[in-house]
Amino acid sequence: MMQVIVAPQIWDESYVVVVAVTGTNLQVSRTMNAIFVQKDQRGPTNYLLEFDLLPSVESRPSFSFNVQGHSPELVSLTCRHVMRSPPPPSPPPSPQPPPWSEYLPPAPPLDGMLLASLETPPVMAAGAICVILLLALVCICMRRRSAAQRGFKRELAPTQDDPTGEETLPMPFTGDRKAPIGKAAKWKISVSIGDETFKLSIPTASAASADELKQAVAAACIDKIGDELTPRSWLAGHYATMIIEYLDSQNEAVVLNDDTSFDEVKSTRALHVRQIKASGGDTSDSDSADEETGRSKGRNVGAGGARQGQPLRAACEME
Repeated sequence: MMQVIVAPQIWDESYVVVVAVTGTNLQVSRTMNAIFVQKDQRGPTNYLLEFDLLPSVESRPSFSFNVQGHSPELVSLTCRHVMRSPPPPSPPPSPQPPPWSEYLPPAPPLDGMLLASLETPPVMAAGAICVILLLALVCICMRRRSAAQRGFKRELAPTQDDPTGEETLPMPFTGDRKAPIGKAAKWKISVSIGDETFKLSIPTASAASADELKQAVAAACIDKIGDELTPRSWLAGHYATMIIEYLDSQNEAVVLNDDTSFDEVKSTRALHVRQIKASGGDTSDSDSADEETGRSKGRNVGAGGARQGQPLRAACEME
């Protein structure tokens, strides 16, 4: 399987991106930020894949897709302008009947003495304003007290995952990791690359295995910190230097590996991703990652487990 990430210089919905690939029995899956239009086969091993761009609010938009088949290989990338038909005009609004007030006869004018008696004294008006302000203050205090009792710790600054810019209060990390009703479940991820640490989040529905989770983390890093800070091996689709840790049901830090049940990973809401340094070369990079993963297995309790749990518990506080 080959993952292709395309970042056009100009993101225009009136363009169709055409990706030429070679191989046999090719299938396209898991398209993100674009719509897979059609697959045009030109010969036994040549394919043209067409994609429509979706609206995007990201500073550096991109889309990605997976190609499955025998010996897939990327050949070229082009685009063409498409004249799309305008949407049908909306029907004119139906006339509304006049309000009932127009059918009522005009009210007789009130004399001056009656109008004067209906005026509110200044003392009563001031008293009403004080009562309203007091009720508002009581409501604010009750809401703050209720938030403190539920375990809210601090407010999160808005991120790219919240384009509206509205601040949200995270839920405390407890034994129950179920997503709030009516909201899409997301992983809150702390990524450590060198001496830098970044915060990001991805939907749990974007990955169904360990490999897909690593691909989603790499794509999120590209969107968050750009190609310059994202490790080159992750950009090339090699994730041997990526270590993912999560908290199991006993609240212990566990390293994600091929034997891990992914259902347990999806039940948690906090992940810690870190890059391990390779000793040199692709082979050493893979061996170093295997040694790191081997050392991390069985180290969920004691001092080692406590060290792994620190970044994860920090991510839990972020939630």
